[in-house]
Amino acid sequence: LDGRVISPVDLLKPNRLGREQLRGLERYFESAGKLLSATIGDKLRLDTRCDCVAVEQMRFGTWLEQLPGPVAIYVVQMEPFKQPVLFTASTSLLYGAVDRILGGSGKVTKVPKDFTQAEHTVAEALVGPCLDRISEALAEVVKLKWSFVNRFCNPSMAQILPSQDVVLSIYFQAAGDFLLGDLRLVIPFASLEPLLEKFGRDAVARLEPGAMKATLAGNVRDMPIDIAVALGGANIRLRQP
Repeated sequence: LDGRVISPVDLLKPNRLGREQLRGLERYFESAGKLLSATIGDKLRLDTRCDCVAVEQMRFGTWLEQLPGPVAIYVVQMEPFKQPVLFTASTSLLYGAVDRILGGSGKVTKVPKDFTQAEHTVAEALVGPCLDRISEALAEVVKLKWSFVNRFCNPSMAQILPSQDVVLSIYFQAAGDFLLGDLRLVIPFASLEPLLEKFGRDAVARLEPGAMKATLAGNVRDMPIDIAVALGGANIRLRQP
């Protein structure tokens, strides 16, 4: 009442996830990055590494402003999420992948601003398995069934949510020999909110004490172990009879 500020609150700050929940989400998407590494490498026949480099909460308008271009954008429905998600890939990475899948070297010097229908279809041979691996990484928390809703290369068409809506932004970076690019996923916070308790702790922490006893015993029961027993000891001099 006397004008003092007890605790300032920024109502526009998009902090909806606690530190423990955000860290839990990071673990799941780090696992997704490892799965993506194997999938991209297998599809393109290249030694490829894909790392999850950032998991952030932000306003959707901010995410759109930070979206690098040129980029291929996929609107994806992921049931049981009520709102669609966006999955993007650097066109340089995706166009090189298309060339590689079609039997080329994958080394492209000129990347078009947009893809043809045929190129989009070929690109989905990589994008689809990537979405499968992300769904697989989250399967412990939620069973996702995805389908493409739309695809385009113009960021101005990606306004699928109000700018002030809070979203979770996941940023993967893929690199392999001459291929380098970004993969990004944005999930509306409203879709994740019912699942937050499951992301708060990892799978082991959620178990009751002693629940892993039988599993642990089964894993170590048949492991060979070398055992040496010392019954006693003595110091004897060389001249001692």
